[in-house]
Amino acid sequence: MESTPEINIDRAVAARDLRSVEDARRDMVSDVVCPPGYELTAAASAGLNVAGVGMLMDESVPLQVIGLMLVLAGVAGVGWSVRRFRGLNGVWVSGYRRGSARSTTLSIVAIQMLAITVAIVSSNVAGWWWVGIVLAPFLMLLFVAGNRRWIRLYRAENGLDA
Repeated sequence: MESTPEINIDRAVAARDLRSVEDARRDMVSDVVCPPGYELTAAASAGLNVAGVGMLMDESVPLQVIGLMLVLAGVAGVGWSVRRFRGLNGVWVSGYRRGSARSTTLSIVAIQMLAITVAIVSSNVAGWWWVGIVLAPFLMLLFVAGNRRWIRLYRAENGLDA
């Protein structure tokens, strides 16, 4: 049976190293910025998804094709937004990671899922145009507000002023 060697840690060295790591993390967080137009691009992608889902519920095949194209454009827009963020910052900061910003991420996802559900139901009642004119822009506004809150919380939890 192997024994684990005794590890002697110098508290002063450990404290210095911990401060160094915390300083490096704070420096990295201070450099994290959203690309120009990031919020609008991400919000437009979410809006396209919701509007597209509303059109997919229509009985007209041409509108269903347009709806499918909108959904695909929305998904591509999300991918492009992530790529731009990573290209500017060198990293992608997951909103699902632990921390105070996670609740904002989960709220944004819940709002988008609710909007898609409302799009499905309301497109059958009020028509696909209602989804595109009323619901999608409202979702986009919530998306922009949520993203701005997320970045403030992310910076604050890492010791930076929001």
